Amino acid sequence: MYMKDLLELQKTIDYFFNESGSKNVLSERRFPYMNLFENGNTLVVKSEIPGVDKKDIGIDIKNNVLTLSGVRRFERTNDTNYHRKERGEGEFKRSLEFPVKVDPEKCKASLTNGVLTIEIEKAAEATGKQITIL
Repeated sequence: MYMKDLLELQKTIDYFFNESGSKNVLSERRFPYMNLFENGNTLVVKSEIPGVDKKDIGIDIKNNVLTLSGVRRFERTNDTNYHRKERGEGEFKRSLEFPVKVDPEKCKASLTNGVLTIEIEKAAEATGKQITIL
């Protein structure tokens, strides 16, 4: 195979797995990426979502599952002639289940420089309790 053939094959495979005629291209590519870690009694989710306005982001916590949804929009002009377009656009939706019980009432979120940070406290039952023997 020649390099030109390999590039055409890659383009076809990318289209099949990433777009497949779906309008929801971003979620097919597992966008946005999410990191989940513990910081004491708090679980922290960090997600890179550059180019997404905070008014276009939805955060839902139900049954110990975080769902992050939204839409990334790009300005369109009639004279735009792309030579390469890799940045996805459109609706996205990702979910993750927390490894311990959390308290949805004790959650806060912030968006700084394209990084969404969600902090949620562990539920009282998840943090445990020290028992003193009398």
